[in-house]
Amino acid sequence: MTEAGLHIDRIAAEMTRQFQLRPRTAYRVACGLTQQQAADRYNGRAVQAGADALGAATMDASRISNIEAWPGSGRRPTLPVLKILARAYSTTVNRLVDFDDLKHMPERDRQALLNPRPAAAPDRPAEFRSTPSRRPTQRRILNDVLINQAAEESQALAELAELANVDNAGTDELLDQVVTLAHSYLSKPLREVHFDLLRVRDRAGALLRGRQPPSQTRDLYLVAGSVCAMLANVGMDYGRTAAAQAQARAAWACAKAAGDPDLLAVIKGIQSSIAYWDGRPAEAARLAAAGLRHPAKGTAGVYLASLEARARGQLGDRPGTQAALEQASRLRERSGMDPIGGVFGFPQAKQHLYAASAQVWLCEPDAAEQEATASLLCYQDPANTHSYGDEAGARLDLVVARLQGGRLDGAVDALRPVLDLPPHLRVASVNVRCARVLHLLRGRFGDAPIGRAAIDEVTAYRESILLPRATGR
Repeated sequence: MTEAGLHIDRIAAEMTRQFQLRPRTAYRVACGLTQQQAADRYNGRAVQAGADALGAATMDASRISNIEAWPGSGRRPTLPVLKILARAYSTTVNRLVDFDDLKHMPERDRQALLNPRPAAAPDRPAEFRSTPSRRPTQRRILNDVLINQAAEESQALAELAELANVDNAGTDELLDQVVTLAHSYLSKPLREVHFDLLRVRDRAGALLRGRQPPSQTRDLYLVAGSVCAMLANVGMDYGRTAAAQAQARAAWACAKAAGDPDLLAVIKGIQSSIAYWDGRPAEAARLAAAGLRHPAKGTAGVYLASLEARARGQLGDRPGTQAALEQASRLRERSGMDPIGGVFGFPQAKQHLYAASAQVWLCEPDAAEQEATASLLCYQDPANTHSYGDEAGARLDLVVARLQGGRLDGAVDALRPVLDLPPHLRVASVNVRCARVLHLLRGRFGDAPIGRAAIDEVTAYRESILLPRATGR
């Protein structure tokens, strides 16, 4: 096109039309320059204009790249920079910007480009016009340009501080969705909440990649951390330990960025629960104890102490179990309201459930039955939040306690409501409890007709758990 005698403006226009280049990139390519060559030419024009009288380079390839990428990314070029760049490309400054640039420019710069002021007429008497004026030194010119450019850049910094891709209403809406999902998780089938969790997580992640005030950034990290914590529970529900651990690590990183001690405590509890269901009770106890170092205001402390009691029960540590149960009771007395609630809360029903599990591990059938019964009574109260997974867990702990006490008929009666649950509400995390029920049935009651029938039903139940769904905590 150059050989055909086309002006640089025509060549740049063709570059824009054929290759969808932005104006500043189109002109550089039309001039046949690399980004470094463009920077060198810019610096030469800057010296000629007096903007760099000392000979110090003001442009490099990286800055050319940023100028070309703006406003999608990069750094906004100031008007003085655009004017020198226009001289370097042998064009006018208006041709180096498009509508997208104008839309993101400060109003002052936009008006200067759209409505340039005509050159002011000289106001001095005629006799003075012929008198040679005293020209400023090159250093004076440099200082003026640098001062003006510094002011432009500071204005750009102010605009950056005010730039936000989400307002308070947007973050409040996401936080409300987290609360809704946390409560839905307890009673709805997993498939009904799983995709909603992914949608909210992705929305929070997309916003975090933009810009927002620090307070809104903390709220977005709180949203992301809460959703990843629930997705860690999803991993446990599906029996995918590695996935659950990865989600818990992501949740922990987001909770630290949010600076939320309640969420940090809950996530440490989720990590403890993952270890427990993966057959690592010593690690589960250690993680639960570590979580108690976070000063949570809600029921997270009760949750962590109960987790430690359950894990120490599996380890056969009677003094440790008792100490953890007593600590959970003390923390319950001074616990406040949970910020989110739902799956992030730890009601009295779950405290009794975890105590029942601890006593089952210690082979204390009377104490285990008492705690499991107390848990079921709490869940039968309409004023309490219902949870299919936790209620099934309490019933199975009651079954084990009665089998340990030699009461087969009572164990089968307690087992029936679990076996009658519809398939989409059958809980994957109770698979471990079902295995324990089968072990006790086969070892003590395999010769009794009622025992053999129960063995067949529990075996079929375990095989039917195709879509796991549990709170898993």
